[in-house]
Amino acid sequence: MTAAECYRTLGLPEGADFSAVKRAYRTLAKRYHPDATGSAATGTDFGRIRAAYEDLAAAERRKERRRVPAEGRSSTRAAAATARRPASERGGRGVDVAALGRLACGGGSVSLRLLAVRELARGGKRSSYGYLRKLFYDSDERLVRAAVDAVGKLRIEQSAGELASLFARSNGEIRKAILAAAAEMELRGGLLAIALSGMEDDDPSIRRESVRLYAKYKRIS
Repeated sequence: MTAAECYRTLGLPEGADFSAVKRAYRTLAKRYHPDATGSAATGTDFGRIRAAYEDLAAAERRKERRRVPAEGRSSTRAAAATARRPASERGGRGVDVAALGRLACGGGSVSLRLLAVRELARGGKRSSYGYLRKLFYDSDERLVRAAVDAVGKLRIEQSAGELASLFARSNGEIRKAILAAAAEMELRGGLLAIALSGMEDDDPSIRRESVRLYAKYKRIS
């Protein structure tokens, strides 16, 4: 699919800002995703919409790599090297949230980006959320789940609203990851929104976990 076709598929003028691309994708995904419509007939339309978004997202990542100055690239390479080393070899050095965050959100290999996300989770810095939340919109489901898992481990309660929004537009595996993350922290009002939504899910395991989270919410309210 050409870039022009991608923009047309998302109902955008050619060259639209990537933030507009993300907004259009979220809107169309809610309208055409089979889980949202309850009809497999919309699957073809949704597949085309997702393909257009992924192509534009890949182009945006390539653009971002070209924008990174030399010192930024050096810092990112250092972060990657540090992330690959066993924890026992890292000594007492603090986590470089900025470098790991750029690596996680950048255009490198998925395995390296996943490694960066895990390092952000282990680093214990809640400032990592600024990077992790961007991955909620990544086209690779593995990175979305890893970011959700990291947010849960870091107990970032400010993520409640975005997790609830992600839950509403995602598939079963991501929903399960969100429920697991919510179980690790007290999201209060946000937890209630997630739990109530999950209690209506077609998947019985999601419904059961949502009922448990709802009961937890009532205890802490």
